[in-house]
Amino acid sequence: MTGTLEPDRERGRQMAMTSDQPAGKRTVQAGLINRSIVGGVLLAATISLATAACGSARSPEAEQAGTYAFDQMAGRVDPGGSLPGARSLADALPNRMHLLGLSRKYIPISDAIVLGHVIKVDDGDGFRQKGGGDGPTRKVGLREPEMMWGYVVVTIDVEKQTGTSNTPVQVALWLTGATDIDKFKDSIAGLDDVLVVLDHQTISDGRSLVVPALQATLFGDVVAGKVRFPALGDAEATFVGSLDTPAEIFAQAAKPVSQVS
Repeated sequence: MTGTLEPDRERGRQMAMTSDQPAGKRTVQAGLINRSIVGGVLLAATISLATAACGSARSPEAEQAGTYAFDQMAGRVDPGGSLPGARSLADALPNRMHLLGLSRKYIPISDAIVLGHVIKVDDGDGFRQKGGGDGPTRKVGLREPEMMWGYVVVTIDVEKQTGTSNTPVQVALWLTGATDIDKFKDSIAGLDDVLVVLDHQTISDGRSLVVPALQATLFGDVVAGKVRFPALGDAEATFVGSLDTPAEIFAQAAKPVSQVS
């Protein structure tokens, strides 16, 4: 599916998505306003978090939780390649400012970070475009056969956060018409602790949704004190670097605001 995306204030990066686009390409659901390289001005807060405060060993069954959903979320962005300045996880945190295109203004890729526990996963809305993807976008039921893309809502009981004071936090995760919705929801609901770097997207009906940054790839799974971002795929190790615990990520986000050169 393809379509014209509306400008999100000063945000000029607009991308269209086709359901059969190969993994690894930059994509975003048509009809959305992509703001994966931008965000509101955010000053980092000083947060201290012990590495062992979140996440513990879990069963082999629980280890498989999230696999299907992460596979669905993978391949939407090429970290360090498709987004100027996003060479690492540190660059994607709220205290790192990136130069935005022709406006020549510095803005962050993300708005906030939350650490917590998945409480539930609910159905969100579905969408379709008339005319085979070239017409206007309209809202449909998430489980309607005509649904081309949509989202589920993940409710997270927040343990630590920066950039937001909401608790719980509701995060939208996008999926396509080809996704097994129940399997996707069960996959996310089976996770224990998560760490999510948050962004905002404005959708075609004007609402703003909280989403994981970098086109959903920065939805982290916390196990035994370590954070993994499986949706980053093969780029994960290089992109994340040494920021693989909640304590290290929050400490990095608490550093003074700086510009990415």
